Amino acid sequence: MTRNRKKGFTLIEVILVLILLGIVSAIAGMGLVVLAQGYVFANLNSTMVEKGQTAITRIVKELGDCTITAGNATSVTFRRRSDGTSHTLSWAGTPGGPLLLSDPNNNDVLTDNVRSFALVYYDNGGNIVAATAAAQSQVQSTLQLIAADDSIRTFTNRVYTKTQ
Repeated sequence: MTRNRKKGFTLIEVILVLILLGIVSAIAGMGLVVLAQGYVFANLNSTMVEKGQTAITRIVKELGDCTITAGNATSVTFRRRSDGTSHTLSWAGTPGGPLLLSDPNNNDVLTDNVRSFALVYYDNGGNIVAATAAAQSQVQSTLQLIAADDSIRTFTNRVYTKTQ
């Protein structure tokens, strides 16, 4: 007895295969989206860390060869020993605002997205003093930046200034 069987797929088999392919594609697509978001997040955070390290390095360089003439908790005015020009390092106190290094001719933005910036002045014995005190020889700067996930990254350094 011969059976008359046609070769091919039934409509139900084709629909099931398409549904399964759709489910597998959706799962793979979600994985790719998460992967792309992770890359963007890591890139933004590494850029922020680079900005913070560059800013704190510049602060160390500027304050390491200067004479401080005035200052408070969020700004310091100093005179460079190398060329005698006066500069001010300041933060306006607005979260998300820039940290500025200004001189009479221009304002340079050291970094942006600043959450807080604080300066503490020390004498040779490690005691906290006013910024204009003659015994002042160290400045500790603490810079906090807002990261991509709204977390805070802190950069701290202490600079030994040259006394007069």
